Amino acid sequence: MTKKNRIEVYLNGLPYTLLTDRSENEAEEIIEYVEKLVDQLALQHSSLTKLALSQLSALNIAEELFAEKDAYSRYQEHSRIPLEKYPELLEEIEKYKSTIREKENQETVYRRKLEEKNRDIFEKNQKIKDLENTISQKSEKIEALEKNQSRLEKIFLDNQQSMNRLRKELEELKGKVR
Repeated sequence: MTKKNRIEVYLNGLPYTLLTDRSENEAEEIIEYVEKLVDQLALQHSSLTKLALSQLSALNIAEELFAEKDAYSRYQEHSRIPLEKYPELLEEIEKYKSTIREKENQETVYRRKLEEKNRDIFEKNQKIKDLENTISQKSEKIEALEKNQSRLEKIFLDNQQSMNRLRKELEELKGKVR
């Protein structure tokens, strides 16, 4: 059980002892609120007695209280369905979180596979470049060999012609020597 604070206050010039669970500061705020309301009503209704002003203040505060109660009831009704669905929504959120974690794990696996494939592609591109260099070098050698072959064929043909010419000369010389 909470301890009640006994606070001596003056309201509308009359002394009161207030028993409350609230702190002295909170109690003073409440008294200030009531005094302000009484002062406003006194300005509006200068012919009313202190008792009538107190009663009118009490009625106005009661009206505010009932308005707040109505608002609170509407708020409770408005929030009832979301509050009832809260556990269901939490469960659904947890399912989504689980699905997201699974998707993130899949993404990690796919990223690793992609990185491996990219490394493979890089290595294969390097091999292709190496092979292209080898082909280029071999093509240059083939070209050099083809030039050399053409030169040798020309020499061969020249030699063959020279040999044919020398045979003829030899045949001619044999014919003269006989």
